[in-house]
Amino acid sequence: MSVVGPNAKSHKDLIKCLEKKQAIMERLAAIKERVTNLPLSCLSEEFQEHIGIVLTYYDLRDHFGTSDKVYFIPYAGRLFPTIPWDEAKLFDFDPSPRRETYHIHRNLDKILAYLTPIKEIWTERKFFGDNVQVGEDFRDVYHWYVVKEADAQKDPEKTHCTLRVLQYTEPEELLMRSEVLSALTYMMHKLTYKCYEDQTIFPVLITSIFPSKVRILQVYFDGEALHFSKTHIYDLKETNHQTYTLLARWAYPIPCGDLKAVNIRGKKLSTAVMEQVEDWKEEQEAMNMDDSPNK
Repeated sequence: MSVVGPNAKSHKDLIKCLEKKQAIMERLAAIKERVTNLPLSCLSEEFQEHIGIVLTYYDLRDHFGTSDKVYFIPYAGRLFPTIPWDEAKLFDFDPSPRRETYHIHRNLDKILAYLTPIKEIWTERKFFGDNVQVGEDFRDVYHWYVVKEADAQKDPEKTHCTLRVLQYTEPEELLMRSEVLSALTYMMHKLTYKCYEDQTIFPVLITSIFPSKVRILQVYFDGEALHFSKTHIYDLKETNHQTYTLLARWAYPIPCGDLKAVNIRGKKLSTAVMEQVEDWKEEQEAMNMDDSPNK
């Protein structure tokens, strides 16, 4: 767990914040371990409930009406460009599962190439290396990997992330193991960032792409449960321009929402982290002495 930068918080507030983040990290790590060891591609309702996952429905056209918490707003339809579909040349349906998953991914990119954002919000970056948990592994029960990872780090008040999960298995109405693991890995990674001084919620928006099908999920942890809100599954065997436009608007969303309201009891910090806190305290005291007008 990293200590935040100097001049940010009082010594007491800093410890309280880090203790809360430590508790969140331990809770997410416990969920991730259970899901990592799951020998199935999806999570049963009983398993979700047992490990503390809450699953709800998400309507892309009425997200405020179908979710208690909203952390992403789609790119405004009135500002979205008119796509010259003949020029865009989207891939048609291909019966090969691998090609069809990749084609939907590329079709979204082709549409987004016509979009000139009013404000640069998202920065693409790799948050973590590919491995068994996050990445394609042909020894696994099924194959998937993460692409188009982006965060809003240009704004230190925003902890949001967007990503796509490409997978080569038929979708289930239940949560897929890939969707849960990719969200958890991102959240745990960002919990260690020094730039987030007060934020304890790290929302993730996942575009989950299957052979000829897509769904979108919003994910966040509120201190008690890991919340997944998922849309219905969009079938793209037929190239539906309206559906593709709707999905593309959600590929470049506006981050929003309260990122600090986590109700969780903090956990005692390790000796190593406490030593970092004490070093920070000494640096603060030295800086205050240097700035003293009586010096």
